[in-house]
Amino acid sequence: MEENEVSWDDAAGDFGQKSDLCVRIREICRNYPEGTSIIKELIQNADDAGARDFKLCLDLRQHGTTSVVGPGMAQYQGPSILAYNSAQFQEADFQSIQRIGDSLKKATSKGSKTGRFGIGFNSVYHLTEVPQFVSGRNVVWFDPHATSLPGVNPANPGKMIDYRKNEALIKKFPDQFAGFRAFGCDFKKDFNGTLFRFPLRTAEQASVSRISHRGHSVDEAAKLLRDFADEASSMLLFLKAVETVEIFEWAVGASEPTKLFESRVSNPSTTLRQQRSFVLTAVEVAAAAASSKDSSGLGEGVTTSDFMLEVESRMIHEDEQQSQSQNINTVAAASNDTSSSKLSVKSFLGAAFGGKSKVNIGSTSNGPKFNKQCWYVCNQLGGGESGQLSIRPDVLHLRLVPWAGVAALLSSSDDDDDDGGDGNKMNKESQIDFEGRGYCFLPLPVKTGLPLHVNGYFELSSNRRDIWHGDDMGGDGQLRSQWNTSLLKDVVTPCYSRLMTKAAELTTCSSSLLTNTTKQKRASLSSRNKTLTLSLDRYYQLFPPDGCPAPWNAVFSSFFKYVKNEQILYTKAGGGRWIPLHEAVLLGNVGGGGESHDNDNDTEGHLTKASHSNARIESEGIAALSPQILSLFPNHITPSMILSSILIADEVPLVNIPFTLTHALISSGTIGKDHIATSLFIRKHFKKYHLYNSLTKGITIDQFHPMNDIKEGEGENIKEDKEESTSIMISVQLISIFLLEVCLQGVVHTKFGEELSGLPLLPLVNGTLGSLKRKESVNQDSVDMLISMGFSNASSRRALIKNNGNTDQAINWLFQNQENEEKDRKENNGQATTGGRGGVVPGDPFYCCSEEEALLLQGAGGCLINRDAIPVGSLIRSFLMNSKTSNQLNVELLTPRAIPDLLGEILPKEWEKSKVAKWSYCNKEGDKEEGGGRFGGADKKHIKTTPTNNDLVLVNDHPSPLWFRKLWIYLASHGDVVPFLADSWPLVPTNEGEVRPLSRSEAIVSSHELTPPLRKMLELVGCPTLLDNLFQSEVIHTEEDENQQGKGDKESMPSHDQNNNHHDQNNHIDSDIRPPEQFWSYVFQPNRVGLLLALDALQRRNGMKLISNKFETSPSDVKDSFRLFLSREPAYELDDKEASIAATLPIYRAYSPNPKYGQTFKIKNKNKNESNKEISHDSGDDDDDDDDGTLHRAMIASSFVSIAQHNHDDHCYLIEESMETDDDIIPMGFL
Repeated sequence: MEENEVSWDDAAGDFGQKSDLCVRIREICRNYPEGTSIIKELIQNADDAGARDFKLCLDLRQHGTTSVVGPGMAQYQGPSILAYNSAQFQEADFQSIQRIGDSLKKATSKGSKTGRFGIGFNSVYHLTEVPQFVSGRNVVWFDPHATSLPGVNPANPGKMIDYRKNEALIKKFPDQFAGFRAFGCDFKKDFNGTLFRFPLRTAEQASVSRISHRGHSVDEAAKLLRDFADEASSMLLFLKAVETVEIFEWAVGASEPTKLFESRVSNPSTTLRQQRSFVLTAVEVAAAAASSKDSSGLGEGVTTSDFMLEVESRMIHEDEQQSQSQNINTVAAASNDTSSSKLSVKSFLGAAFGGKSKVNIGSTSNGPKFNKQCWYVCNQLGGGESGQLSIRPDVLHLRLVPWAGVAALLSSSDDDDDDGGDGNKMNKESQIDFEGRGYCFLPLPVKTGLPLHVNGYFELSSNRRDIWHGDDMGGDGQLRSQWNTSLLKDVVTPCYSRLMTKAAELTTCSSSLLTNTTKQKRASLSSRNKTLTLSLDRYYQLFPPDGCPAPWNAVFSSFFKYVKNEQILYTKAGGGRWIPLHEAVLLGNVGGGGESHDNDNDTEGHLTKASHSNARIESEGIAALSPQILSLFPNHITPSMILSSILIADEVPLVNIPFTLTHALISSGTIGKDHIATSLFIRKHFKKYHLYNSLTKGITIDQFHPMNDIKEGEGENIKEDKEESTSIMISVQLISIFLLEVCLQGVVHTKFGEELSGLPLLPLVNGTLGSLKRKESVNQDSVDMLISMGFSNASSRRALIKNNGNTDQAINWLFQNQENEEKDRKENNGQATTGGRGGVVPGDPFYCCSEEEALLLQGAGGCLINRDAIPVGSLIRSFLMNSKTSNQLNVELLTPRAIPDLLGEILPKEWEKSKVAKWSYCNKEGDKEEGGGRFGGADKKHIKTTPTNNDLVLVNDHPSPLWFRKLWIYLASHGDVVPFLADSWPLVPTNEGEVRPLSRSEAIVSSHELTPPLRKMLELVGCPTLLDNLFQSEVIHTEEDENQQGKGDKESMPSHDQNNNHHDQNNHIDSDIRPPEQFWSYVFQPNRVGLLLALDALQRRNGMKLISNKFETSPSDVKDSFRLFLSREPAYELDDKEASIAATLPIYRAYSPNPKYGQTFKIKNKNKNESNKEISHDSGDDDDDDDDGTLHRAMIASSFVSIAQHNHDDHCYLIEESMETDDDIIPMGFL
């Protein structure tokens, strides 16, 4: 070679980028946080290798250091973590594990391994400086620092030996290999498995390490295993092969490790193993497509793999390891190494599973040891955009597999749970504190916000802590994000849908409510899964909630669209059935205990305020109901229970679901506002049809507390179901009050007519319901004019309504349609059916009345609303009392003008045309008046009755004396009603068995304080007398009273205060109940003036001659008693009319020379200024004028005469002043 010729090899020196192995590992560890992620990588690799068993052991032993391969290895003979799996390394595995960030899984495994010895394996350097393992016939040590193993250097930082070929080496360095002698590894044969050993980095090693300056103590290692145990059961869900995970402790001096915990698939089978490993086929197809650049094998349809996975996790109790425990404790006590007791069986039980464990495994000999979980797993290959994306030629290099699935925890129970005697422990659901996680075959440290776990062949970040997502990326990043989203929408969502369908089949509603097909499916599932069933509450917890974080919210947004037509919601309506989402009605949020409205007069303010406060809730439910309304129900019955029971009774497909699911269905747009049971929905529902079950039969509500907890006094509206002790009945009336309160929510007073018209929810006194309708207004002047013509108020209103207010047409209609009107009144009087039209005639309002009025007018109960039955302070009470209500709707306060028409609904129809009605009633021994009927009953809470009238009953549908007493006691405090009753219906009961109109011309006298002779006189002359004790609150007739009535005139005469005006209207009435002031304008009082005016009215009605004849034929003692009654008070107190009336009565004894009056005698004339003169007898001299001033005197009364007829008769002379005989007294005032 020439001197100036230089070779490339000689001229070019080594130069280029190099990677420091320790630095590279350190960077990996920074991206892979410590914790259970380290173990997840190990179990993932085991699963990729097809291992069924995975074991962890905390080895507390200190192995010998005298026979190690080099002095640098002695420091790694202390405590370590052992990780075993039942699969052997393949040649490709040995090659792959030597690469950092460039494993051979994609190049040589055909894509079937999800993370086999890639970057993740290097996370073990968090724990150790020198990872080492044995598999098959090979032992491997890694020494990144190249300072501990003999013969290593940075270019080759590790060693592997074939121990079968080098058995002498095993014998030469026994201490070096002692740490591998576990789980069947004895170095005598090929080890059928893989055992990793990670000596814990000590503080001294950490101080000089170029990988990590953080040491790991035994306590920290124990915590790592405890944390892993918490997640062990969920790690098995999406693995392809691993079935058992076990945790051990190897104490110092122990000959073998002690098992502390295991979690295993408890229902393994060939079919299940095929289902779990099905993904391997899919991955291999994707790998083949990538290698051949041929996508024909991908995207061909959809394949599913769904199965039930039962996982049992248990703590191995100390009793099962008694001999080993004794050995461990003995050795530990003798040892000077305090670390040997760090993780004894008892300490591990207490620390790892002492009540705080998510797997809920106990910590003491008396606590639970087993936890059984039942999961349903749904997997799918292919579907939607993901399937199409995976076969795009430009992305085949990514080897995307459209595989994903979900797993839901259906039940979790402990082995000592009481099975109730049915042997069905799987049905006992514990409180499942569940947080959905994202998986890429193993759980990621990502919470999805979903109530189940989501697995997928996701594109992960390099540290496997999250999946790619976001819209702010380009290139492969954008593609990876798009891929993950498509997996969630197109593969996960269908899996989720199938899972919910299966869960619905397992859900317990009532076996009698299921279809035959559903029963068969459940029977099949029960036989396969130990009669597993779900409660409806647990089932609904499986639905996705709103508010999931990105990218998992893609599942929420697509799920409800995907399942819209699936029958996955349960309703009790129609006997119970599963319905699709689009049919469901949601209850929404029903509040309770809202604002009260204590002032009936301040109704407008309350209603307006309630409307504004409730408007914002209309979209989600019903606002808080007033506490007064809720107080009508037992405390344990909530508004939502009441409303749901009502709607279900009416066969509304209502679903009782948690509020979170309700919110999810609404926010996703799956269910619109028209399917939410808001006030508006309730109003529309009950306007459609009036004969709903809830409004005709009442409802039954399940009872969740002992029956004796029902409050006293609730029996009137709520009664126990005698046949079903777990339910109570709610009356129709109480339902209507509740519903009306609900319907009033959100309605402003200006919209009463528009929003409320048509609701059949008015609770009427007769027990039926009335319909709210727009008010049909009439001109009151026109009504009054027709009334003046003799038509009733109701008939006048009806005529004007039918004729649009035209008075002339109304008059013609009234004359032409009297017969039809009467027929309509009888057939449709507002009482017959639910939703009565109200009032006496169509168009009349319903009247709000008091409790007293409701009892009195029960016969017209179809026209009345008892406002006192509705709590004061409730929204309904305010509504009924509001003037805005009466201005728009057919509801108003009961007015005096309406009373006569309402009485017309009560009294016998034959009384309507009659002035004097015959009144049939009798005494019937043993009978007692009860509530009900047209006239109500003797409710002693409201009416005090007299013992003598207690047994009066109805005869021929006539009102009893008791009813009349109730009527007039009411009128006593409502005097403004009396004028409207005048000259209308016969309403004044008499002792003569008649009922007469309230009219002065009827000459009715209140006679209960008069003496028997006076009462006899009134009877003889035909003067009707008011029913005795009509206004008495309570009158007890004693034997002494009867004797007093039978005594003479003087003793039985009523005493009067001479200082009181004789027109005092109340001086003879019991002070507790006073007649109305207007009463005495129609009925005459039992005093001198009253009797005189009554007789005058009688004379005007029947004629003076007839009355005189009746007086003349009356017994003398009757006439004498009446004359003496009139003379008890000074005559000058009578006015001219009253004196004139008295003068016309033939009740005065007369003396006359006229033979027709009998024998006459002369008497001396008495002059006022003279003394009495002698009386002389004239034997028959007809001369009546004697010079000496003497007159004839009749010693024997010959006749009774009236002063008006005879005081100018020449043949009759009257005694001027009292004589010696009282019977002959005629006061001077009458002369």
